Amino acid sequence: RQGDAVALNGLLQRAQDGQDPQTLRLAVELARERGRPAEALALLPKLKIAGGADARWLGEASAELHVLALQQTPTPEALAAIWQSLAPADRRQRPLAEAYVEAAVRLGQMTEAAAALDFALEHAPCERLYRLLPRVLTADQGEARLRQVDRLLAQHGESPMLRYARGALLKQLKRAEVARVYALSALIVPNG
Repeated sequence: RQGDAVALNGLLQRAQDGQDPQTLRLAVELARERGRPAEALALLPKLKIAGGADARWLGEASAELHVLALQQTPTPEALAAIWQSLAPADRRQRPLAEAYVEAAVRLGQMTEAAAALDFALEHAPCERLYRLLPRVLTADQGEARLRQVDRLLAQHGESPMLRYARGALLKQLKRAEVARVYALSALIVPNG
């Protein structure tokens, strides 16, 4: 826990080779703390078999580790491999979808980012996902993306993030005056 890389590597090796639940759980926790999600994820199935953690803890650890792994992914291929390894239900989870979309945008995978965001919004719309809408805009889909935001606004009109997203999209579509109105309306919080 004090950052000794040699000790951590030794612990990870013992965890890979052994079945001790306490060693496995400690190795997972330390790898997570040290920003080594791939190694921690590799140990989760063994920890589950060994009975070193309950299902809730395993689920939370898996989600957190996948978010970390997505954020650290260096290539589009590695990103796709992680994303495809997740179950559809996991891909709908806001933190995982958000991490994937941001990583895909960072790696220039705009089509994949847009598809993942649309999938997540279809199943679990929320403010944090709405803020990503302007980031996945590509030149050929401006009007379609704007119509999507308008549909979401019709359902969730009080959402400041949706109003902001509409303003940002309008700005990208070179409609500055209307964009300003929506950007300002995003700042106004309704009474209640």
